[in-house]
Amino acid sequence: MGGEVKTNEEWQNTQGFLRRLYSLQDDMNYLARGLKEEKKQQAETVITKFKKRVKEADKPAKAKDLEAISPFFAEISGYINNFLDLLTDVEGDLEMGDAR
Repeated sequence: MGGEVKTNEEWQNTQGFLRRLYSLQDDMNYLARGLKEEKKQQAETVITKFKKRVKEADKPAKAKDLEAISPFFAEISGYINNFLDLLTDVEGDLEMGDAR
């Protein structure tokens, strides 16, 4: 996370940040709808893992345990990067028409 989280307000901000991260799954699901089937399945796997780990990170955030929460952010960032990699160079992979 870069620095130390010391105050109650910083911990509350951390929990708010986790809630905003969790809401990214909706955008990720929307973007994945237009991918071809193989990439769509990969994206769904990444999104499921991302959502689970963000949700699990809330427990150490509530406990104000910086040591326990730090690894979550590295893993969560990895899922975001994996998802973005699936979107890179997808121009030829996007299905035309209504994305369902």
